[in-house]
Amino acid sequence: MSAQESINAYWDQRAETYHRLQQRPDRKNVDREVWGDIMRDALPSHAQRVLDIGTGSGFLAFVHSDVGKQVTGVDLSEQMLEIARHEALNLPEQQRPEFIMADAVEPALTLGERTFDAVTSRYLMWTLRHPVEALKNWRGLLVPGGTLIVIDAPWFPRGLDENKTENFAELYDETVRAELPLAEAQSIESTVAVIERAGFIDIQVRELTQVLELDLAQGATPGHQPTLQYLVSATRP
Repeated sequence: MSAQESINAYWDQRAETYHRLQQRPDRKNVDREVWGDIMRDALPSHAQRVLDIGTGSGFLAFVHSDVGKQVTGVDLSEQMLEIARHEALNLPEQQRPEFIMADAVEPALTLGERTFDAVTSRYLMWTLRHPVEALKNWRGLLVPGGTLIVIDAPWFPRGLDENKTENFAELYDETVRAELPLAEAQSIESTVAVIERAGFIDIQVRELTQVLELDLAQGATPGHQPTLQYLVSATRP
């Protein structure tokens, strides 16, 4: 089994649990509101065609849809995509994101060049193979002047062994970890460096203090400590 196949297997078996934790009844509405405000501030109003890479069960894709964007979400976990497509049925047809299976490292093979006004990802960078190569390919998906939004944090600065979820140690073994250079990043600067090396300009980093405050008040996802997250924005030249 390749590294990506092992990663896919982990997220397929975790899809239902992960989705429930992302859509907690006590937080669902406030999370959508908070992230809607974040994305309205981060994305130019003219950015209508948005690609969400590593969309999982579609949380950020639906946030984009809430604010009127035309959204495509891609992932390599079939179980995650199945949940996202089911959730989309709750929306009017014209508002539903389109969910497609595609590799985050080489999505252009599926989607074509210079197609999107904005490319976003949330909580993907730590588990992304070949991040510089991937980000170069994401750049190619954007129209000139298009916007990149990456949301992440140094989730495992003391090592991936901190993750005690079911089958994680087996499926994220040493072979897989060797292909994930950002998995144990100590700071968001490692992600910033990747974005710069991939040829983006106008890179800006924003602390998402409102998300941290929400996690401190209502509890982070089980298995995680409240952690300051960052939104990194950049532009395709």
